[in-house]
Amino acid sequence: CIKAKSCEDIQCSAGKKCLWDFKVGRGRCALCDELCPESKSDEAVCASDNTTYPSECAMKEAACSMGVLLEVKHSGSCNSINEDPEDEEEDEDQDYSFPISSILEW
Repeated sequence: CIKAKSCEDIQCSAGKKCLWDFKVGRGRCALCDELCPESKSDEAVCASDNTTYPSECAMKEAACSMGVLLEVKHSGSCNSINEDPEDEEEDEDQDYSFPISSILEW
């Protein structure tokens, strides 16, 4: 068994391209000739490169063009999962605005 150090050392069958999987340090052959239909706004996915793609198909298309294996971390925008609902609630209870008259009286 030959240990490939990059996708240059791996030959894939027709219609497939080697995508490098940095997690395990090896290449994988993947089908890269899929055409993506127009995606709907609710099909967005957050990929393992922390980029939001319009759809899983668009993510696979990007992976093929970059030569890097990408996986779906979760559906939706990458930014949406980082928001903590408890933090938002606390901020809503705090009112940091002051009437202009109270500032002028200082």
